[in-house]
Order: sequence, then C-alpha cells, then structure tokens
Amino acid sequence: MKIHCSDKQAYSCTSCGKCCSIWDVPITSAERDRLLKLKLPSIDFSKKDYFTKYKKVNLYKLNQDENQRCLFLDNDNLCLIHKHYGEPIKPLACRLHPYEIFTWSDNEVSASFKFDCPEVAKSSGRSIKSHQKDIAQLAKELNKTAKKATAIYAKNIPSTINELRRISETYDNIFTNNNLSANVKILAASRLLEYYSHPNFSNQVKKLHISFEENSMTIVNSSKKELENMIKNAESMNVNHRVSLRYILSGYARVDEESGAGRFSIERMKRVVTITKFILGQGALSSFCERLSGSTAIDPVQCLRSVQCDDEILQPYWNYLSSKLRSMHFFGYPAFDLSFEEGLRHLIMTYPIIRLLSAQFAVSDNRKNVSESDIINSLEVIDHTFSKSIIFNLNHVKNIIKKMMKADNLASILHDFR
Repeated sequence: MKIHCSDKQAYSCTSCGKCCSIWDVPITSAERDRLLKLKLPSIDFSKKDYFTKYKKVNLYKLNQDENQRCLFLDNDNLCLIHKHYGEPIKPLACRLHPYEIFTWSDNEVSASFKFDCPEVAKSSGRSIKSHQKDIAQLAKELNKTAKKATAIYAKNIPSTINELRRISETYDNIFTNNNLSANVKILAASRLLEYYSHPNFSNQVKKLHISFEENSMTIVNSSKKELENMIKNAESMNVNHRVSLRYILSGYARVDEESGAGRFSIERMKRVVTITKFILGQGALSSFCERLSGSTAIDPVQCLRSVQCDDEILQPYWNYLSSKLRSMHFFGYPAFDLSFEEGLRHLIMTYPIIRLLSAQFAVSDNRKNVSESDIINSLEVIDHTFSKSIIFNLNHVKNIIKKMMKADNLASILHDFR
C-alpha cells in the first residue's frame, strides 16, 4: 500500500491527556457493547452512564467528568482500556488520534498527523514513515465505512488525483525554498495560483504536462525581485484589510466545543455579539476563546508591529504546510470538498493568521520577539479548525479569502508583516 505523507512529520505519545479531554469521542453501538463487557478497575457500568447516544445518528459518545476528561482516563493520563486490554480494544476514534487518514479514488492512501497534538506540533518522536504499518491497518478499517476521497483542481478544470499530487508537491517545493524569504514564498504561491486561474493560462493546468513543476519554479525564481519590491512598495493595510483579517482570525480561534449545543440560546447570542465586536476592533480573542485566555486585548495588527519575528523560527509552520500539501489534506473530501484552488487559498491564509496569533502570544508574555513556541502554540490553534470549522465552507468566507489573496491586497498585508 502506497502512503502519501510528509517526511517532516514526527510524533510519539507522551500521555499528556489532551486528546482524551475536551472533544467528543464518537463510537459505534458495536464498540459500546464491547466496552460494556470489559472489567476495569474503578469502572462500574451499573452505577454510572459512560456513554451518551447522539440524537440524529446511530452513534454514542464517551462521557466526560466535570473537568472534561474521558471517564476511561486514569489519574496517570493513561487509558484504562489500553492499559488493561491493549490498544486494539480501544474504539477506532481513539486509535486514530492524532492521525488523519484518507483513501483516495485511485486507492492510494494519504496520512498526516494533526497539529493540535502538542507532540506533533513540536515534530518530536518517531517519523511518520515509521508509522506506516499502523496507518495501513487504520486505513483498512476506515475503508469499511468511509467514502473515498476525490477532488478537482477548480470548477470546469477536471483533474486526476495523481495530477493534483504533482501540483501539491510543486507548492511544497516553493515553501521549502531557502532562497526565498517567508513573505516572498507566500506571495509567490498566491501569484502562481492566480496565474494559473487566468483564462489565458488555465489550459496549462488542464494539460498538466510533466514540466508543470519546472515551469512553475522558473516563474517563481525569476519573479523574486519583483515580489520583494511589491511587498516593500505596497501601502499599509487599510480598514477593510484589518476587518477581514480579524474576521478570519476569529474563525480560526473559535471552536464548536466552546459554543456547545447544550448552551442556552441567549448564551450563544452573547458569544456572537462578542465575536462581532472583536471583528470590528474591540475586545480580545480570549473573550470568546478559552484556549487563548492569556491573549492581550491589544489589536492583533498592533501586536504584530510591536514584536520581531525572524524567518528562522517559522520552521514548524513550513512543516505544517508540507504535511498538508504532501497528504493533500487541504481540499476535497478531507476539507469540506473544497476545490484545489479554494483549499490552497485557505492554506496560504494560515500564514497571516499564524503571524497574528504568535504575536499575540509574545505580547501577552511581555516579550519583544516571537519564539518557536509561539509558532507551535499557534499551529495547535489553527489546525483544530482548519478542516473542521463550518465557517470556512461558507461562500462569503471563501470570497473574502479569494479577495485577500489578490496580489495588491496580499502585498499590503505582507508589507505590515515585515
């Protein structure tokens, strides 16, 4: 079985307990019945309800305690099921984390690690290549119920999965090009995407001949000076840029778990009002996102201008992009059925968001320099919502991101990110 993944990813579990708290863990009726037969210390199925039935689907979820910890999680942050019966007995949803695994329409498998796991974001532990046996087994299990992934390059531009892999690898090569600054890489990728979207050149995408990568890299390398000057000579962000950035930033910061369906409608309305105020320039991210409780109330762009962010500490971010591009987990079935163009715009948009979030973390800690830890913390935030928050599947949000990716707009944004 061929598995497409980025060799820059690594992970080994350190039993931090994060994946066993906060999020719902869905299980099937068969998995529930299997767990009910287990004899586990401190677990008495007759005295406590360990499962809750979903209302609209034939699934259950594992219940949590008052601290949002799974009821099967022991005091040492180890799973009681795993500890006493071994990993194969655990529900599939538990065994999947932090993997993301998809089988595509050509029957080849793609895999990546989720960056909302702290150890993945640090790129520590075993390389993803050494996990291939586990990935293959999980893919086999998923294939029994999951649909196969497929995608298109853009509307009216059909393409094969293998052709899309070649294009994705080309963009990965741009982001790993050490001869380009961080800002130039982002503008180059955006310009290249815009170039192939033009009616006069889209036929080159349709043909997808073997020289696609060579032609694209030639365009990027020959445009280096022009791109640098575009950023240098661009005007600073205007009000529209700021509002749009705060809107997209709020989308990455908010999570469904914190707006839970169990809350009263008036509480959800209050949250909407709070988010709207933030978008219009008032309040802090922490006012509607518990994970960012330490963030400052200073405007994100002001935070950005008050700290230094060297290109060298962005390596975890380039690893993140590589994981998405090599696995193609940024469009198609893995991400809201977005087209390649829509997904790549979404992916490029993570750069200004990462810079804004990491600046907020630094300022909140009274530091003048963004650290690699700030980048890692920001990656944990954005990857949780990248292909999960419904906001990114809304047409008006797609249009906002498309507009922000236009050369003049993106150059203005990057001008203030120097």
